[in-house]
Amino acid sequence: MTATRITVLGTGLIGRVIVEDLLQEPNLEVLAIDGQDAPLDLLTEHPRLTRRRADLANEKDVTTLLAGTHVAVGAVPGFLGHGVQRGALAARCHLVDISFAPEDPLALQKEVE
Repeated sequence: MTATRITVLGTGLIGRVIVEDLLQEPNLEVLAIDGQDAPLDLLTEHPRLTRRRADLANEKDVTTLLAGTHVAVGAVPGFLGHGVQRGALAARCHLVDISFAPEDPLALQKEVE
């Protein structure tokens, strides 16, 4: 059985807990991405964990990062939330987003249609 790849965008206080919880499932591979090294360095070493630093404010980079991902989790600060949503839509990647964004995420539906 092949592992399911989940990408967690943002590894701050909440994102780090999400990564650790996901790694409890033996059939998951987790890619943890953050814009800073410090939060990534706090993640416990694990054979199914890959860490990557990237600019999550860049929607095109988010789209590229999500290629090949089954599901992504958005755990970024609110000001980055809408851009992450747009990047996931462009990548055709399912997104579970806990980020608050002042923009209406339902307005993105028009971009997909």
